[in-house]
Amino acid sequence: VRPGFGKEGRPIDLFANFYRMKFNPRITVYHYDIEIEPKCPKFLKRKLIHKFAQDNKATLFKNGLPVYDGNKNVYSSIKLPVGNDPQSVEVELPEQVDSRAKKFTI
Repeated sequence: VRPGFGKEGRPIDLFANFYRMKFNPRITVYHYDIEIEPKCPKFLKRKLIHKFAQDNKATLFKNGLPVYDGNKNVYSSIKLPVGNDPQSVEVELPEQVDSRAKKFTI
């Protein structure tokens, strides 16, 4: 209960969907909102992000790897050179039955 707010109703316990991150407070963590198209299941999204990260580990991520929540959020301690405009990257997973390129936007 917040003092001075709300005079009616009753207090409730509230749980929120969140992802706890522990990191060195001197490190900046960058958040990137992504979309993967065409729509695909979560296990395939994870494979796509993992392939993208591995393919670009030495160049974009400077030998680090980003963290992906399995949905729309990527976190990295490395600032990616994407600016403010959305960028498109094609990623192919040839081991899939449907081996079309999966395109996602950072």
